[in-house]
Amino acid sequence: LEISDRVVHFEFAFDHLVVITPSQCHIYSTTNWNTPAIFELKNTSVSALLLADKHFALIEWNTLTLYSYQGRLLSVPKWKGMSQEPLYPPCIALCSDTLVVRDQSNDKLLHILEISSNKPAIETQPHLHSNSIVEIAINCIGGLNDRQLALIDVNRDLYLVTIRTSGFGRICKIASMTQSIAWATDANVLAAMLDATLSVWLCPNCVHYSDRKVIRKTKIDKENSEFGKQPSIVNVQNGMVIVRRGDGALVATAFYTFFTTLHKHITKDKWPEALSLCRIAQNEVLWTCMAVMATESKQLEAAEEAYAAIERYDKVDYIQRIRKLTNKTEKLAEMSLLAGDILGAEGILLQNGLINEAIRINVQMYHWNRALELAVRHKKLVEEVLKARREYLQVLDKTETSPSYLALNGNKTKPATPRTPEISGAKLNKKDIPVENEVVDESTIF
Repeated sequence: LEISDRVVHFEFAFDHLVVITPSQCHIYSTTNWNTPAIFELKNTSVSALLLADKHFALIEWNTLTLYSYQGRLLSVPKWKGMSQEPLYPPCIALCSDTLVVRDQSNDKLLHILEISSNKPAIETQPHLHSNSIVEIAINCIGGLNDRQLALIDVNRDLYLVTIRTSGFGRICKIASMTQSIAWATDANVLAAMLDATLSVWLCPNCVHYSDRKVIRKTKIDKENSEFGKQPSIVNVQNGMVIVRRGDGALVATAFYTFFTTLHKHITKDKWPEALSLCRIAQNEVLWTCMAVMATESKQLEAAEEAYAAIERYDKVDYIQRIRKLTNKTEKLAEMSLLAGDILGAEGILLQNGLINEAIRINVQMYHWNRALELAVRHKKLVEEVLKARREYLQVLDKTETSPSYLALNGNKTKPATPRTPEISGAKLNKKDIPVENEVVDESTIF
């Protein structure tokens, strides 16, 4: 390509090449290199380019402008507290429907905006992090409710945050000593350059819900000694991670070739083809990813086979139990529990008036305060919750310390004998009961 003026910036992604000269922006498509879309720049101080599937952003000092790949101006997003301070490009993340920007004056605050080609950007609930944020990246596959944001703070800790239409959702620390991050452009895969390894999470969303064994098997690590000092991730696509070394050289590493094909099958809802691929490959990581995505998509037959392949027979037994349920609401709630989404399961039950079942799952998961709160509010199963709590403490050989339970027990002169079936489940064993309010740093899982 020959361009008459000198090139200031350029980026290539999503089948488009965007080139910035001192006065113009040239947009090339891989389907037509001969006739680029060209428009004049209003401001010549372009500091960065961000490309997404449907549009791209020009960052000019303290202004961010969205353009289509036809060269049409889409919008100039605004957010609360916007000032004349310069924008910091590593802390701006863009995808087809979401824009995340770090506040110009408060480096702990992130603004999230919903963007569309036919309406102005809408700011939703911001996120205030505990430490200063130095880099962010957002996934580009899926819809609004599939959005996940990876962020690195000043301590070099890596966090994964789920984004919902109402704002920021769950947040989880997944790694330490992080130097660089990037999402794949063709799958929900997160790559991070850590202090000693190049790590790839094939199913990042599972860190919020699934158990530790599953999480470990969906992450691939590779020593980063071959990348030299100060390496950074340039691109992640087609199972390849492109890394730029400190001397400027590019190094390509293959990581997850089979998973790309698996993800494409599942995205197109081709579950028989996805299962066939797993049967042929007979790879434990691939089967684990299949189990996670099938569970998330509520494909019980596929999930059952995948869990059986990785010898998680407890999950297989639970799935078989779910398939026998006749109540659709209970079935949906149990499927949320299978994925580890306890809040989601409780919400499904409460919305459909199944109060007893919502209390029961909180007791079974040892969420004692929430179980008692629901029981007292709805005046149901209070005695049963108190009895289950006493049995729990007896097994642990501990005394009651919760003010809520002490207050209720103080008003009872004699424990009532429940007439309904016990909700505490099978007989308790001390080794099987977690200590209440135990806090787990998820980064220790990996």
